Amino acid sequence: MKLLPLFLLTLLATPVMMAEELTMMLDWIANPAKAFDSLTSSSADLKDDLNAKVWVDTVAHFATDPTALDAARYEDFGLYM
Repeated sequence: MKLLPLFLLTLLATPVMMAEELTMMLDWIANPAKAFDSLTSSSADLKDDLNAKVWVDTVAHFATDPTALDAARYEDFGLYM
């Protein structure tokens, strides 16, 4: 039996939420500094050099085409887990 990761099931269950989250992620890629400010606005403790460096590394791994799903890669990861 093949299982989808929980976050994928959540997104598939709510197509409107999925579209909103995909739009947000694409905006994060286009405006990483704005996204970092938004994500760290909840606490001044989050705005430090380490989180800024990690954020730059994280944004580089976001998919620029969220519809391009590598099903075999997710299945392999599921088997690993």
